Amino acid sequence: MPDTIKTILIDDNKLHLSSLLILLQRNCPKVEICDTCRSAEEGLESIKMHKPDLVFLDIQMETPVAGFELLEQLPERAFDVIFTTQHDMHAMRAFEVYPIDFLVKPIDPRRLVKAMSIIEERQLPLVSNALLSEIKTVYQNPEVPSPQVSVPTMEGCSFVKAADIIRCQAATEKGNQTLFYLKTQKNPILCSKTLKTVEQELLKGHAFCRIHQSHLVNRLHLKNYIKDGGSPPEPAGKDKKAAGGWVITIDQAVLPVSKAGKQRLLS
Repeated sequence: MPDTIKTILIDDNKLHLSSLLILLQRNCPKVEICDTCRSAEEGLESIKMHKPDLVFLDIQMETPVAGFELLEQLPERAFDVIFTTQHDMHAMRAFEVYPIDFLVKPIDPRRLVKAMSIIEERQLPLVSNALLSEIKTVYQNPEVPSPQVSVPTMEGCSFVKAADIIRCQAATEKGNQTLFYLKTQKNPILCSKTLKTVEQELLKGHAFCRIHQSHLVNRLHLKNYIKDGGSPPEPAGKDKKAAGGWVITIDQAVLPVSKAGKQRLLS
């Protein structure tokens, strides 16, 4: 993140908009307010004009999913997003499932500062296209459980939530088995399928990205992207070179990114 964070606020409620503006001015010195907008249409034009680093976006404006609809019109997003919402059970369900920053109105200054600290440390766009689609689906269907996948093993299969999978890694040099690393358990699951089959069949349609011939990562669980060049951060394991840089996941794994993987990751 640059020294100043160019920011746009989008909310159709004048009182909420003014309150957020004051809170940012008082508590977040790095924030540079470029514009405040009272509709998704105004927000869309402002984003195109100012090219912000960060957008505070109300989900419900002209329509119940106006915030999502706005982002869908910007497929090449290069800015972070913090969603704002009233105490809406639909929104709470969506954001409990996915680790995305959101603020419940009226906004608590301490929660705002915490959200901004996460933004300042992040080196990847907060909301990818795939992740946006998943959040919107859960938001519109709060009673639908998180999608599960069946992971074939030598003994049978394991049923896990796709959102719980942090990353997948080729288990051998031949790549005929795959390790599944989950946030819900310490030891990985050994899957009897190749990483290619895992990517194209088992996890197709979920928020996964192939960053390297040996690594498939869940965009939900990425912490940082480090550009190529220089020495890799520790612990990088045996992969000491990476043409496209490195990613760090929430389980502190440091994974290499290929040139092609970098394009997929940052698209």
